[in-house]
Amino acid sequence: MEVAILSEMNKKELDKDIAHYCKFKDFETAKRIAINHGSKIKGYDVEAAINKINELENEENKKAKPA
Repeated sequence: MEVAILSEMNKKELDKDIAHYCKFKDFETAKRIAINHGSKIKGYDVEAAINKINELENEENKKAKPA
């Protein structure tokens, strides 16, 4: 996967990078990227991104726990 240069990242590239880290279950890195780089992008909703990452993390945790 080609990772965008973080200083020149736009919304689409940031979402793509966040999805990449979530795919590999690295939710903490995804959150850090959303906070650090999302806050620099005009109009990027950092809170919504963090909420989505948290949802994905919770879903993954439910799958990992036996019923």
